[in-house]
Amino acid sequence: MMSLKFVLIKFLGLLHFAIVAFVISGFLVSNTKLLVFHLILIPALILHWRTNQGVCYLTQIENRIKGVSLKKTEMKGGFTEAMFKQVFGHLPTPQLLQSLIYGIMTLSWSISLARLFHQL
Repeated sequence: MMSLKFVLIKFLGLLHFAIVAFVISGFLVSNTKLLVFHLILIPALILHWRTNQGVCYLTQIENRIKGVSLKKTEMKGGFTEAMFKQVFGHLPTPQLLQSLIYGIMTLSWSISLARLFHQL
């Protein structure tokens, strides 16, 4: 039988992935409310990272459930790095990875903004 801990960790991983997928591709939705949500979500995530020393709260929760005690500086980019490494097989420098993340978020947000104005 699966433990509650295992289920919570898998759920958090899925939630994390869903958020990342929506941040990257949210501009594809045709629903105006979802476009507005996308436009709010991206700056909110950036604000969250800036006010939490670059660490996602979901990563903190997951590490707490796993019993891993890391400093925030050691958690920074954990989920994104793991995803990037799984997809591409290696990691770029932390600076390049951060630039890629912010660049993709900016592009996605900009497309959502343009699509929203086009709908109005």
